[in-house]
Amino acid sequence: MASLLNNSPDGIAAIQAVRNTINGEIDDFLYLVVNPLFAKLLSQKREALTGLPGVKNMFNQLHPELFDILVSVVETGKPIEKKIYSKNGEIQQFYNFTIVKFGDGCSITGRALS
Repeated sequence: MASLLNNSPDGIAAIQAVRNTINGEIDDFLYLVVNPLFAKLLSQKREALTGLPGVKNMFNQLHPELFDILVSVVETGKPIEKKIYSKNGEIQQFYNFTIVKFGDGCSITGRALS
């Protein structure tokens, strides 16, 4: 499984909802699995992501609507495929993201488009 994730041509991550203990709403997500390409999409090292919350801030930097899209997939169970344009400093890139509900979180597959 590790070899499959590490050698995939796509960025792959699995995240779990971090819910507010009072109202049950999703405040953030926790990274469960992150492959090297997905970490690179976020300009991070995989070791700095796995097992930690912080999806909301990173995804909002990538694209302002992305966190809300993740929450929608978890709450509705409806998968979403979305092309996203991101400008991270000097780097401008189009990505195609496929987001699918997975337990109380989701899996995300991202591919940089030419």
